[in-house]
Amino acid sequence: MDTSSATDAARKQALMGFVLPRQYAERFDHTQVHPTFSQDLVRELAASSIDFDTEGFQKVATALMRESADAEQFLVQAITGAAMVLGEWWSYDRISISAVKLGTQRLEELVFEIADERLRMHQKPDNPHKVIITYPSQSSHTLGSFVAAEIFNWHGWSVTSGPHVKFENVPEILAHESFDLLGVTLAVEHDLLLIHQLISRCRSVSKNKNLLVVVGGTQAFLRPNLAEEVNADFVATNASQAQAQAMSLLVNILTPSRR
Repeated sequence: MDTSSATDAARKQALMGFVLPRQYAERFDHTQVHPTFSQDLVRELAASSIDFDTEGFQKVATALMRESADAEQFLVQAITGAAMVLGEWWSYDRISISAVKLGTQRLEELVFEIADERLRMHQKPDNPHKVIITYPSQSSHTLGSFVAAEIFNWHGWSVTSGPHVKFENVPEILAHESFDLLGVTLAVEHDLLLIHQLISRCRSVSKNKNLLVVVGGTQAFLRPNLAEEVNADFVATNASQAQAQAMSLLVNILTPSRR
């Protein structure tokens, strides 16, 4: 057997050993997470992200990108879907947290590569709006916020996000600088109260009294009343949806006096 065949066989065995498709579907309907791509292919991207064979990861990623309508669809469906599969495998004790971190790191690096390439090839549209994106300081689920930051940036928003934006400092930032939108990523249930407290504090001190708040992340798929639970204006299951809905609200609801 040649090296490529051996690698393919090893990956198929890994896919069989992690988690049954039924278990994945019990928590996340893949038609909501990544309707464009098959469940098997997204799971293969997740498996290859924790494989020592980096060429295998690139091969699967390239195959998925070819099936994508554009880079935005690839980020919000394939990358996000693979990250959720890693979390699902970890929750069933199929893989270690170290494996999750490795896979997430590779997915994040891919996001940045795609973002750099897009910025070289496309001019940002004019957009006067500003968004700040954050997540709980102790959270290891950072990939979603990176994807969201890139999507908003591609649509011309002025984006403030990243590790330098400390979760606990967001109210102070909003008190001194006017933002149109606060985006918060909520991955685990035990952060519900923490995020509710943050959002409420942000609303009370925000320089922009018409601040919109969107919450995304894993809990957006699991909790139908999430917006009410955390005092947000709306919930989005992916960054493209969040960006589009925020723009709709800003255009159709907010008044010119806001600025």
